[in-house]
Amino acid sequence: PSRAQDVSAQDVFKAAAGQKYFSLPKGLSCGDIQLKKPKFVGGGVQAEVFSAEVDPKGPAGSPTAGEVALKLSRLNNDYATATFAREQKLLRRLEAAGVPGVVRCLAEGEVATESGPRRGLVLSPFMPGAQNVSVKSGRAAPLSKPGEEAKRMQQLMETAVQVLEAGVAGVDVQVLQQETSGQLLWIDFTEAAILLPSPTGSTERDAMLVEPPAAICPEYEKRYTSAKAAVIGFATEVFLLVPPSSRALAAEALAVELEKLVAAPARGVGRSFQNVWTKLPWWGKGNEPP
Repeated sequence: PSRAQDVSAQDVFKAAAGQKYFSLPKGLSCGDIQLKKPKFVGGGVQAEVFSAEVDPKGPAGSPTAGEVALKLSRLNNDYATATFAREQKLLRRLEAAGVPGVVRCLAEGEVATESGPRRGLVLSPFMPGAQNVSVKSGRAAPLSKPGEEAKRMQQLMETAVQVLEAGVAGVDVQVLQQETSGQLLWIDFTEAAILLPSPTGSTERDAMLVEPPAAICPEYEKRYTSAKAAVIGFATEVFLLVPPSSRALAAEALAVELEKLVAAPARGVGRSFQNVWTKLPWWGKGNEPP
């Protein structure tokens, strides 16, 4: 899609960077979900995140899960509308593909705040007190208990491989990690590239197209120039999230996940790119394959 017509990409990031988080009423709604007791958790350039409780008095059929995350746009314009609708579409795509370890989108819509309306996403599960793991914020230290680090690497690689298989190449990958259990949850697909078949329906790697976000952050611009560039960038980010001492465990987990794909009865849009993982330097001096 083209960038929002009412604001340039540069204006979006400059305006959002100067915003402070806003207050919310004690009761509010997003889509068809009634929420209560919102509490500010944190945020980035484009959005703020709150925890909130699902109000059981909401409409019939609403989710009954207790605590959820509410992501709110800093701005309220065509860009925000396009961005949040796209992230909902992307998360629903991953959910439909059965990708594990990814936050689920329960609702998207306008949310009334004390500073005026904002776009919102209701996300589940909410993981309080988790560490944010990304290239920018830093990789998490290996877990010390026997078997736990291997399990963490299995989680990371399983989700990464299946995200790509579903035709999504993450950009600025964000993963939450529970401090005690090491449980991982992938969040924030705002910048992600969506891989699309060619106009003729081809999913061969050289024919694939890329759908960028509504506005492109300048530092990621090259990631959307081709499907290959998007995939290489995504795989590199995942590699950088793995501590050097855990790369052998990650490589072993990766081999298992790729074998599962070979045996799968049906493959996804990103199938022609899965060899990208084997091109990364998992093995090095002092860390040779068995």
